[in-house]
Amino acid sequence: MTTMPIGADEVRNFLPHRFPFLMIDRVIEMDVKGDVVNLAGNESKVGSKIVAVKMISQNESVFQGHFPSRSIFPGVMTLEALAQTACFTLYPGIQVQPQKTSFQVALVGMNDVKFRRPVVPGDRLVLEAVVKKARTSIWVFDAKAYVDDKVVCETELMAQISFSVEGEKSV
Repeated sequence: MTTMPIGADEVRNFLPHRFPFLMIDRVIEMDVKGDVVNLAGNESKVGSKIVAVKMISQNESVFQGHFPSRSIFPGVMTLEALAQTACFTLYPGIQVQPQKTSFQVALVGMNDVKFRRPVVPGDRLVLEAVVKKARTSIWVFDAKAYVDDKVVCETELMAQISFSVEGEKSV
């Protein structure tokens, strides 16, 4: 079905984000539950897990201002990387659709955000998103980011997801 890892070119083809806001370098693990052909959320998708990687480079433009004397990757950027990781729970389903299908994701909430330690240039940020709830268009994810197997950020993400088939209205 899906070959791992999903590299940078395919990540760029799947996500609508572009530089400087594309936060995923590759997807290294994907365990999607339930019927992948049915894109709408349902309880069978609970437990689906995606693991992705973002390499934190000293050349990232964000470090020009955050902070010039001590480079720290902004927490909000880590949260965005986690949200982009969560989008890949849709990847297998989008790939098997008989017609060109696209999706839109709107981040609608975050609960219990915790930052455990700073992320700095040279870190390999490992991003994990697990489907906690999936009901029609509202999905909830448990999300964690790691550096060297230590949690650096954790949260619960809520997203509204809609799909459209070329030539049809969004659902």
